[in-house]
Amino acid sequence: MRYKLVMLDVDGTLLSTAPHASQCVRSAIRRAQDQGVTVGLCTGRIAKTCQTLVEALALDSYSVYYSGTLLKNLITGRVLKKHALPHPIVQEIVQFARAQAIYLELHTEEAYLYELRNSYSDFQHTILELEPIYADLSHVDPSYEILKLQFVTESPTHLDRIAAFTRQNCQHIALSAGKAPGHPTMDFINVIPVGISKGQGIREIAADMGIGLEQVIAIGDSLGDIDALEVAGLGVAMGNAEEAVKERADYVAASVWEAGVAEVLERFVLA
Repeated sequence: MRYKLVMLDVDGTLLSTAPHASQCVRSAIRRAQDQGVTVGLCTGRIAKTCQTLVEALALDSYSVYYSGTLLKNLITGRVLKKHALPHPIVQEIVQFARAQAIYLELHTEEAYLYELRNSYSDFQHTILELEPIYADLSHVDPSYEILKLQFVTESPTHLDRIAAFTRQNCQHIALSAGKAPGHPTMDFINVIPVGISKGQGIREIAADMGIGLEQVIAIGDSLGDIDALEVAGLGVAMGNAEEAVKERADYVAASVWEAGVAEVLERFVLA
């Protein structure tokens, strides 16, 4: 099989705790591109926080951001698809987070908003390298297009309550979960419109390219990557991935610290 599209998760897949990909990963991506293979990102991150990475890797293609709500080429600025959350649903989630004292962020295309200052807000500011907007979330301007909401917590009780809230509102919202390398106890719970996912984003990008899903490789490490791995012709779990992700993958690569992405490209694209 000649693969034509490779979609990479960012945190825990392309990047570890460093802000840039390793030299061998950069080299493998460049050689794959030289052979005509399109490489894109498939991440829950805010698009703007990936700008430097996209430019460094010359990813002149559509990528999946916010776990599927924005499909955009950051080099050209072109948007393929955008899926915002309805404002009433956003306000309902804000009220829930307030009542439960759970840290919550609202992500727009250009920024993120929060109102609860704690260790999580400090952590996010450091990781995202993007100046947040401190705001009263109960009075968010309806003109804001909220592409994703994100809970950050280390509390199993919070996770249970978020899951219960989602079950009550499953006709409107869906969840995807993620981890940060080096912070195994911290859970990032993404809230996006129902029917939207990383996997759906890959479908839409492949359709735009005019290729079949069997020609796609997706690589990830977290529970939020599973549907992307299952959609792609070859779904790859990183060696540092959660066991549930490895069980659903077609292939398990080396860890992010061992340049697993380079291994996959060498084995399935460049060989």
